[in-house]
Amino acid sequence: MRKLKLEILKPNFTKLTLGPLTLWFGYTTPISFSIGGSTPSSCTRVNDWSTTTGRHLNACDGGTPEARAARVPGPVFEARLAAALTALTAPAAINEDLRGALGGLLSATDGLMDLYDDKSRLRYYKADLDATSKARVKARAALVLARGEVQP
Repeated sequence: MRKLKLEILKPNFTKLTLGPLTLWFGYTTPISFSIGGSTPSSCTRVNDWSTTTGRHLNACDGGTPEARAARVPGPVFEARLAAALTALTAPAAINEDLRGALGGLLSATDGLMDLYDDKSRLRYYKADLDATSKARVKARAALVLARGEVQP
């Protein structure tokens, strides 16, 4: 059974589970992923940003010297992530729907994560929640298709 779960772990640190694939995001950038629930993560990119992102990376892969040595450059990470997304077992059209839903969730949660840092953005909160809700509906519909269920 496929599952879709979005968790805001800390401000600007998010975990998304999409079936067997788990993605961690620092701010809105994918920084690590695992397949089939492997913990720590199976692929983590090097830190090209800040100490905060470094803490996020350490939370993903354990932060041991071995884990840090195994981190890959951004282009390698992106290629491996693209391959992992392509390898999802659903048919290609459903995978495209899931990718679209993932993009919508990321866009919508970007504004929500900013609320932790900038309280003046509260007036945008409702619009961000509405966008998140629409993206979740689209993701659920894609998952229903992936499981071969009949939509209500």
